[in-house]
Amino acid sequence: MAEATVDEQHREPFLKKTYIKIFICAFCVLGCGLVLISIVSLIPRPSYGDPGYSNYLKVMQDSYTIAKLLIEIGLGLFSVSSFLGAISDRSIADNVKRGMMIDSGISILGLVVVFVYPSVYIF
Repeated sequence: MAEATVDEQHREPFLKKTYIKIFICAFCVLGCGLVLISIVSLIPRPSYGDPGYSNYLKVMQDSYTIAKLLIEIGLGLFSVSSFLGAISDRSIADNVKRGMMIDSGISILGLVVVFVYPSVYIF
């Protein structure tokens, strides 16, 4: 029998890799944040003097804070998963690793933009 090559020995199933799990969690959290923003934007805005206006403002403030938090956590997890994948996975090509490092840097830049300008994704 022929021995397995080095690449075949280090191959793991796709979903057993840690950075893939973090990547999936990142997109789930990002998706939850975007869905929350979409749902909140469907709530009709009452007039200033209406009885439920203060409650409306409280709900909007709380939901936008939660959505912002979810989006920031998702971007952070995405950056971490790209970085870990580029560092730890020996079975992917060097150009893919380089792209993952660039992707990690771009997502950190996006996280900085979201911190500085929070109204970018909140309408």
